[in-house]
Amino acid sequence: MGPSGNAMTDTLARKAKEKEIAAFKAALPRAHPIFTMLEDLSFPPSLANRSDALYQNLRHRHGNTLTVVAEYWRKAPFAFLGSVLEPKEYSEIYREAGASAIAVNVDSVGGGCAHEDIAEMVAEQQAAILEDVTAPVPIVAMDVVVDPVQISRAKLAGAAGITLRFSLTPPEVTLSLIQTALALGMEPMVFVRNSTEAAAAVGAGARVVYLYGCSRAQAVEMRQDLDQDGVMIGFDLRRPREFQYGLNEVEDAWTLRDAGFNSVYVSNLLFQTPLDDVLGPSSVIKALRAKACVFLVDPLDWIEKSVMEGSKETLGELLA
Repeated sequence: MGPSGNAMTDTLARKAKEKEIAAFKAALPRAHPIFTMLEDLSFPPSLANRSDALYQNLRHRHGNTLTVVAEYWRKAPFAFLGSVLEPKEYSEIYREAGASAIAVNVDSVGGGCAHEDIAEMVAEQQAAILEDVTAPVPIVAMDVVVDPVQISRAKLAGAAGITLRFSLTPPEVTLSLIQTALALGMEPMVFVRNSTEAAAAVGAGARVVYLYGCSRAQAVEMRQDLDQDGVMIGFDLRRPREFQYGLNEVEDAWTLRDAGFNSVYVSNLLFQTPLDDVLGPSSVIKALRAKACVFLVDPLDWIEKSVMEGSKETLGELLA
């Protein structure tokens, strides 16, 4: 379950997750590394051991393009391939399409992935260092985070970052979770609804912030208020049900790029497109990263042309 911004939805998600995590903790011995990692932390956290890879990947734009965080989940509606292909397959697909990071949705309700999927993707990315021309990308744990145990569990699985959001827990809890992630050497990716929450997240040490729960016009209007030195500002592209088979989010992404946003977080859009059987997530990621102008190019036309050109290149290689 991704960020919603709806108070009732978030309350239900939080209560369900708290119950789930309580049962998970009760089943673990106190000597488990998930607990001992947290006991050894000191606050305020030292940032000396924090890796810059995720932050730099999301912040660095190649020309006038967006960076993309592509989400992998096993319970994606209508995502037939998502239930068939293994995590390592998507790890390669997302990387070669140009994703700057991959988020593995380990929420049991909304995503259905296991922490072993994180480890599998991390291993595939590391193997790519020797086997592939494309650079490895960081893996992020996407979860409904309400307890520090979820952060240490993600760390043990090899995640470089973890998603947190203000609407899910009281502000003081969210700020504490940010501090815990930093103390573990992870990059907290904080989802916020406004500049006040963004400022609070940055004050706690976050430097990767995604705006969510608002329209494209509202996001553009708020963009200048979100400016903070050294902070990466992104937007969460969440597909509304009424646009289930459209590509409105691609047009949104291009508009937000021109308004100064660095990055987009994308999930169900990767699978639910008008030409799902032909396109798949790779084409969507490439479209989001395109330099196209919304006033001159229709997203669907751009994707169809891209797929046709790719087919011609493949045919040319086969006939050579």
